Amino acid sequence: MARLRFRFRSIQTHMVLAFTLLILITILAMSIASYYMTKEAVKSNAQVYTAELVNQVNNNIRAYVNGMKDMAELAAGSYVIQNFLSVEAFADPEEELYYKEIISDFLGSMMVSRTDISSVSIFGYNGQFVSGNRDLELNPHIDPTALDWFRSAREAAGQHVISPPHVQPVFKDRYPWVVSLSLELSGKDGTKLGVLLIDLNFSVLNDMLRDIHLGPRGYLFIVDADGNIVYHPQQQLIYSGLKTELIERVLETGSGIFTGEQDGNRRMYIVKDSGFGWKIVGVAYENELVGNQRQIQLSIFLLGIACIVIAVALSLFLSRRIIQPIKRLQKSMQEVEKGNFDIHVPVSGTFETSKLAHAFNIMVSKIRELMWQIVQDQEQKRKSELNALQAQTWTPSSGWPNATGPARSSR
Repeated sequence: MARLRFRFRSIQTHMVLAFTLLILITILAMSIASYYMTKEAVKSNAQVYTAELVNQVNNNIRAYVNGMKDMAELAAGSYVIQNFLSVEAFADPEEELYYKEIISDFLGSMMVSRTDISSVSIFGYNGQFVSGNRDLELNPHIDPTALDWFRSAREAAGQHVISPPHVQPVFKDRYPWVVSLSLELSGKDGTKLGVLLIDLNFSVLNDMLRDIHLGPRGYLFIVDADGNIVYHPQQQLIYSGLKTELIERVLETGSGIFTGEQDGNRRMYIVKDSGFGWKIVGVAYENELVGNQRQIQLSIFLLGIACIVIAVALSLFLSRRIIQPIKRLQKSMQEVEKGNFDIHVPVSGTFETSKLAHAFNIMVSKIRELMWQIVQDQEQKRKSELNALQAQTWTPSSGWPNATGPARSSR
């Protein structure tokens, strides 16, 4: 126990512990910083990728809708349609039929050019009706002027109006699920003539967006300027109230990114304004943006362990290199304690230890010289004392102690 306590109190143990603790704290701080920096970098890249994906979807939808707008403008600029709608009542039924056939063929050619169009029709304020599909008939139980797409077109005064997905009931025995683009038609003199209706198959929009995923659970949805859901992959849950979205914040954001919490999960909303009233919204779960989060944690952990092992080994090596000269000096001092002054410590190691060894060698040399001098002094003192003793024992009758031959007798 005492030996263990002594080893714990040794300078080498303290140096190893100090080095290890210092390196451990440094590695821990660097590992935590590296993890969060890597996490933020990956998250930022995922946000950029998600934003680019949403932007690409927005461009595709804009191109899709702009194609419909171009077709609507083409119909709105037709002289035949304007002349037909400007007549309150045809005196000749054949002339009216002639106009309807020409207009129906024109609208029908628009339908043929785009398979995603469900129907193209015009509704005159004087009660006229012509469709690109001649088989279509108006639903006798529905007043077109009372429908939202009709009223919105009149209120927009020549601006394109795109409706949310809805069931189109205006045609007899047909109730398709469509997105309607409506436009008020005017004559050359600005007279309001009627409304052009283009119904787009909602299935085309659904096919365009349903296979786009932002991570394992991320998705896209579309809202209009009034906050109505145009498209959502879980449309039925939205309509039934079992699922909600942060629609108010989406409308307030314009184009940008915000985060919110829904159902206990933090989600990132990437909002892109389409420019025609719709907002394309990408929803990504924050914990899924860093898909390899566990791999990053494990890699940094293993790297940290490896660094700690290397650091401990390095600290042992360095402390041993520093302590070895001190231990040699300690052994030499123990030899000096035993009386052995024929000791010379190699001058090596660090600057401090080499200086200490050099000073020790000088000290031992000085002690050795002093001891030799003491021995010489003692020897000289002994000789002096012996001579003094001999001088004290001489008498006149015995003669000089150092004289040769017998002493003379007195007469």
